[in-house]
Amino acid sequence: ASLATGGYSISAAWLQTESGDTSSLPQGSVLAFFSISIILAPAAPMTSEALRGVSVEGRQFASLATGAARRLFRGDQQVTDELLLSVLDETSLTVPERRGLVAVVETLLKRGAKENWTAEDAAAAAREAGAQDEIQAAFARVWGKERGNAHAWALEQLRMAPKLQAFNWRTDVLSMSRDTKEMSTPAAIAELVLSSGVQVLYRP
Repeated sequence: ASLATGGYSISAAWLQTESGDTSSLPQGSVLAFFSISIILAPAAPMTSEALRGVSVEGRQFASLATGAARRLFRGDQQVTDELLLSVLDETSLTVPERRGLVAVVETLLKRGAKENWTAEDAAAAAREAGAQDEIQAAFARVWGKERGNAHAWALEQLRMAPKLQAFNWRTDVLSMSRDTKEMSTPAAIAELVLSSGVQVLYRP
């Protein structure tokens, strides 16, 4: 969950279950540890009127937004600052103005991911920022293609625990013991492997 307040955003996430000693627990019990973390980070700057008067074509803005989205949401390291700035070579913008536009686009992308925008929401946000109709339409098209990646990125920002890499289970049947020659007692064993290397083993 997240909350913006006082120029800062507060994010909270629950950590995954960790392994523990269950030998002293009653049969069928599961031992789980949960914790909550609070992270303070500067909230995204406001973008009101940030695109008013920007003299770029829709195709140029779309290329810029696509590149910025690839770098932000997909972690594409080939999309450098220089590459993003080069998209605007055919415009009359100065280098500082280009850098400012890149920052505005990245802010819009982050805001859209956190607020789970639709394409219509993206167009409305661009309009709120003072963009002309051509830029609004271009941004909406880009957002429609990147929305799934944006959603996955936003969830990843809130993930504070290791990911589940593997889950294995099996059922065994105990046919005899030291005290009983014939018996039929099923027993389930579950194993969870986390990305941190931790293994969680549960026997009821």
